[in-house]
Amino acid sequence: MAAALEGKWRRVSSTHALSDLLQPPAPAPGPSLALLALGALLATLSASALAATTAVFARAWLLAAATPALYYAQLLPALLPVSVAYVVCNWFGMKLFKHNH
Repeated sequence: MAAALEGKWRRVSSTHALSDLLQPPAPAPGPSLALLALGALLATLSASALAATTAVFARAWLLAAATPALYYAQLLPALLPVSVAYVVCNWFGMKLFKHNH
């Protein structure tokens, strides 16, 4: 009986009776179709953004012209992911600050 309870030590922290601990846990539900569709959408959007940014940089490298219009054409695709990362880091820092004070 002790061996059966060793694998269920996490459930002991709650208020279960001993007979409840000896029962097998309920199986976890699988991922929903909506969650899988959202993951596929995010993967598709990420791949599209990567392809578009790579195409802009490849075009600029092939043309090898340093015109201001080309500079801004390269700046905008590079600026978007950096801006998103900055906003996420700022939000996370504010969460840490708010919850630790």
